[in-house]
Amino acid sequence: MGVCVGLPIGFILENKLHRFVYSDVIALASATWTVAILSLFAAKIVGKPEEHPPASAQGLCHFYCGPGPEQSWSQPELKGLYDQLAELPKSEKLHIDPNSSFGHQVSQILNQCAYTKLSSLAERAFPEAEQLLSLSGKLFKGGQIRVELVSVDHFARYDRAIRAVSHTNGAAVSLLVGCVTKCISRGQDPLPGFYHEYVPL
Repeated sequence: MGVCVGLPIGFILENKLHRFVYSDVIALASATWTVAILSLFAAKIVGKPEEHPPASAQGLCHFYCGPGPEQSWSQPELKGLYDQLAELPKSEKLHIDPNSSFGHQVSQILNQCAYTKLSSLAERAFPEAEQLLSLSGKLFKGGQIRVELVSVDHFARYDRAIRAVSHTNGAAVSLLVGCVTKCISRGQDPLPGFYHEYVPL
């Protein structure tokens, strides 16, 4: 768009005003300001907000970061990120069956965390931490929380700080967690390729 605006203005000024010194400057400024103004709309800084279906119809997405500044993600952006990760082939994901040995390890970690002594600051921030962890364990065992592991490299394509993204639809929660993985060849069981030590969220 900047080229489409700047070039015609430059040609017109050169043909009509041969001795005008600032023809090139005006053409360049027109192209630059056109790009700058359109960038505001492209970045959604100005303009009418896009109309999206209600969050209740699509479900809610949340993201979880490691240490560092937290980015601001909109619901449409998070839904797009979740959809792209959820559509990865089965060889790139590992579903954690609550009844498997790996699933029992997850349950044990949740149980151990429920009895961990929190600092005074953490207690004020999460006064119901023990009940929440206990509820999370029950929902995980009941299949209402579905956990899948994907390579953290897939998250790094969007934001290196993101460690997990969840999608909640009604009473069901789907959680995609980024983990460090080893090289997995085609046709190989993906379970041995995943470290059993989860990446802290």
